[in-house]
Amino acid sequence: MNKKITYDLGGSSIKKIVFNDDKVEFKDILYFTHLEKKGFQVPLEKVLDIILDDLKNEKDYFDLGISIPGVLDSEKKKVITESAFCDVEFDINAKFSKLYNMQNFEIENDGKSAAFGEFKFRNDPKLINFIHITIGSALGCGIIINSKLYKGSNFEAGQASGMFSSINDKNDKSAYALDTGLGTLIMKYKKIINSNENISGKYIFTKFNEKDQIVCKLVDEWTSSIAKAIINFHQLLDFDLLTIGGGVSENKQFMKMVIDKIKFHRNFDANSKFSKNPVFNVVEKSKLNNDAGCYGVFYKLCELEEKQNA
Repeated sequence: MNKKITYDLGGSSIKKIVFNDDKVEFKDILYFTHLEKKGFQVPLEKVLDIILDDLKNEKDYFDLGISIPGVLDSEKKKVITESAFCDVEFDINAKFSKLYNMQNFEIENDGKSAAFGEFKFRNDPKLINFIHITIGSALGCGIIINSKLYKGSNFEAGQASGMFSSINDKNDKSAYALDTGLGTLIMKYKKIINSNENISGKYIFTKFNEKDQIVCKLVDEWTSSIAKAIINFHQLLDFDLLTIGGGVSENKQFMKMVIDKIKFHRNFDANSKFSKNPVFNVVEKSKLNNDAGCYGVFYKLCELEEKQNA
């Protein structure tokens, strides 16, 4: 069993998990807040250079997996669209082929990787149709249909952040990213109070529990948006289970609020002629929390290794 080194690119940092013999050997976080931005974006190649630098002292042979935001073709190792990262049109394969001791290499969209990681980790034969969402800077999403990762015709399946939040006003261009992301919630709060300070999700919940009127209103709208998005996903895909990941999913208060909002907006009636599923009973916190993206590319590397050894 080869050592498997995995990275998951986030808005301001890179999660790293090293697996050895299928067990977690080491975890780390690499920050790139020092990199110069182009607007709100960071050049992808500059971020990947941090990973290359991190690997330069690696002496063992290893497999490498990277979870990256944006639409991408994992087979061709090509990032197709920008996200929090810009300047994506370069040869990623060529960049990492410089590593003499790298044996296998996989990349995957971050939302899809997180969904695949959570699905494989649960190892539940009853789980056939599954969705995993990540509440982070925006909204990550991955879909499992018939026990397989669904990517769509152009690799865009699960790009939930770009979905319209409202469909009844032709001038309303608000999207799920703006209404369901924790990062965008913080951005809205900072704009209202006219602040440029760093504000965390933990701070938001502290202010919420202090009954701060601005925060209470924003959190109420935010959790309703997440609940409505989950209900919409269920109406469309009729999943066996939806899990919520991202750092905020570890907050029990947040999870209870989302479940309560699903109950409120679903307004479930067991005698309804239209649906017999209340939805809230098939929504859970992720078991992998913020590590799901790394686990996803880890399991992809495991599958590749199995094929090579078959």
